[in-house]
Amino acid sequence: MLKLMSRAYSAGKTFAPFTPPSAFTSVWDYTSLFAIQEKGRVYKSTFDSAAYAAPSGLTYYVDPVNGSDSNNGLTSETPFATVKVALDASNAAVIILAPGIYTTFRVWGANVQAALSRDIALICPEGRAIFTTSNNLEYMWVENDTYSNVYQIAGYSPTESVIDRTNLDSDGDPIQLKEQSSLVNVAATPNSFFRNSTALYIHCFDGRAPLAEEIYALRGNIHGTSITGNYQLYCKNISFWGGSIALAYNTTNGSAAKIITENCEFMYSSGNGFACNNLSLTYHIKPRAKYNKLDGLSISSTLTQTKAVFSDWLSSHNGLETFIGSVGDDYDNNCNSLTGHDNSVIISINGRGDLSDGPVVAIVGSCAMLALGTYAGESLATTQGSAGNDVSWKVNSGCSLYAKNIQSGASYYGRQNSGTFIDYGGYMDGSTNGDSGSITAA
Repeated sequence: MLKLMSRAYSAGKTFAPFTPPSAFTSVWDYTSLFAIQEKGRVYKSTFDSAAYAAPSGLTYYVDPVNGSDSNNGLTSETPFATVKVALDASNAAVIILAPGIYTTFRVWGANVQAALSRDIALICPEGRAIFTTSNNLEYMWVENDTYSNVYQIAGYSPTESVIDRTNLDSDGDPIQLKEQSSLVNVAATPNSFFRNSTALYIHCFDGRAPLAEEIYALRGNIHGTSITGNYQLYCKNISFWGGSIALAYNTTNGSAAKIITENCEFMYSSGNGFACNNLSLTYHIKPRAKYNKLDGLSISSTLTQTKAVFSDWLSSHNGLETFIGSVGDDYDNNCNSLTGHDNSVIISINGRGDLSDGPVVAIVGSCAMLALGTYAGESLATTQGSAGNDVSWKVNSGCSLYAKNIQSGASYYGRQNSGTFIDYGGYMDGSTNGDSGSITAA
């Protein structure tokens, strides 16, 4: 099971203020917003997420099973069925989600993108709300006429990922079925799928006849949850599954655009798990990003500098699954657990990235990152050497990484640097060939 950095390193100590490098605070002086404290190799932030969880306005309730869009949505006994209806309701601010499955059209209705017109909080107080691009949950799987271990449903040619909720990995997350190039191959391969213009075919890992609610055929040719606007969005206890990006917030005017998430997941997309562009702040507490075709967590700043924090994060198995257009396990040797682009500025606190098809943590463009107590594990890229991407930490030319108490896993290189990489102590190297490029000790 993937776990965050061991707390054993902090035994017998108390938290003390962490003094950030002045070179980093000259790019982003975050200290007016929150402080960071350290205890051995462990860090914590004083960031107050509760301040974002209660924007001014009315509270509405949504229940995808027991709700109706003809209700008034003002109580848990009279909930709406669709998130989009709640968003459009008069003076909506806080939307309370019942735990359960929200298919794409149960979230946003016919329009799978949401343009925020005010600050919004989406909260699932108990359990988890799963926003998914699967719309096959009301259909019955039918046994194939030729192969008794293959089951099918008509249509669903846009499917880019299929998951089986009864087949779990060591973290308790559903495992994807492997795409095959023919129906014959599916019949011969447990835990696989094949799609053509008429039907989707699956072969469960245990050969069983699947129930509708067990198999999610996730579409990748539509947005998962895509946000635009110049407002604040807060999300808690929500899983974003599937789509071209599981959760995206992009704006051209990010002066007030913020996204704060707590205990959210970004998984099974045909692109990035979480991605944002031009936000004034994006802060994530215990995010998880897994099984995405490209990056797990991706920050960009094409117009306005995005300031991002990832605290106690986990991102793994990204870039390893292929969907439409190819069949196999490898994508392009350039997918990351966490990455920053352009002139973004990022803080990583107690993170763990692992098993990505490319550098596990990478910054490009003119990005700056402060990494504290973070583990960048094993890259599964097949390109190695000084020009390769089998790297745990990669800092490109023009970028700066300020690191304390970080670790690298079993990659070819632990740290590869052509920019500025300053080590403030506590580095632990698990790579096979050490460093490539100059690393400066503070």
